[in-house]
Amino acid sequence: MAMVGRLLIFIIIPFLGQGQQPDSFKGQVSFDELSAQLEQMSHDTILINYWATWCKPCVEELPVIEQFANRHPEVKVLLVSLDFDTQMKSKLFPYIIKEGIKHDIYLLVDPDVNEWIPKVNENWSGAIPATEVHTPGERFFHEGVFTTSEEISNFSKNGKL
Repeated sequence: MAMVGRLLIFIIIPFLGQGQQPDSFKGQVSFDELSAQLEQMSHDTILINYWATWCKPCVEELPVIEQFANRHPEVKVLLVSLDFDTQMKSKLFPYIIKEGIKHDIYLLVDPDVNEWIPKVNENWSGAIPATEVHTPGERFFHEGVFTTSEEISNFSKNGKL
């Protein structure tokens, strides 16, 4: 009997939290809805990171963004997931919970990438990770991985690495 109990625990534990919506998850949005959210924060400095759980460089970059956020609490961090909406509960939610991500996370579910990618930045190829920094009056864009919080800090001040 004890063996059966251990076996059940071994089978059930990996599924705990699967599908449970994390507090930091703010919902599925179209690009227009995301833009409206950003417009409401136009008086703040905001770092917007486009990422996905299936993107290894993105996942490797998230701790760097977290480190930057801890050193710069005056900057609002917003994570925009490009994960597949069909995998939101099976992949995205468990990842957010496992990693303890506290920043606001939106799942972008706007299929017309040719329409919204150039609105983020006309030179963006669509590759991720990609990061925008909005300050009152300025916008900076970076396609690629930040490897240190200092890189993000410098970039957020003048758009240069």
